[in-house]
Amino acid sequence: MERRGIVHSGTMKNRLAHVRWWAHKVGKPNVVKSNADYGLRPRSQVSDGTRRRDLDAEKLARVKDAHVRMALRLQAAFGLRREEAIKFRPRSADRGDHIAVKASTAKGGRARDVPVLNDEQRRVLDEARRLAGGGAMIPPERNYAEQKRVYMDQTKAAGLDHMHGLRHYSGGRIIPDLRPESADHGLFGPLFR
Repeated sequence: MERRGIVHSGTMKNRLAHVRWWAHKVGKPNVVKSNADYGLRPRSQVSDGTRRRDLDAEKLARVKDAHVRMALRLQAAFGLRREEAIKFRPRSADRGDHIAVKASTAKGGRARDVPVLNDEQRRVLDEARRLAGGGAMIPPERNYAEQKRVYMDQTKAAGLDHMHGLRHYSGGRIIPDLRPESADHGLFGPLFR
């Protein structure tokens, strides 16, 4: 974020990561120094507890709408964003060893695959398929905007706030090998210096 010529350290780190990527692609990886060489402190890779959210079973039980409950479980199991979970169509997204998140529901319009790594994820997918049939986590009588409102109202009433934190919880729990501090190979090492 820039204000009156001030560039915040996080923005600078992101810009340097882009330049490092470019330098790596053109065969000049040593052109860009480390963040520390530019006086930038290392990124904090350990959650301070403010972003990670576990899905509290007691609070989840307070959510009356079955489709909202399932969307929350999908968020927790696969790290989906709210819109991705609400629009999730298990029958078409389930590819066996992964789920396919459609570009039309993903942030930035970028389709992606999310691996199915454990039995709990498989159970959640199977239950989602039974609930949705051939559709999404939106009951037939509602559209996305109406279901999003139901989701927001019911999660708030149940005391489930900041559900984006389920992405942080899920990522650290199911795929720890992809965290930057364990990625000292390929392009990830230099990007997160």
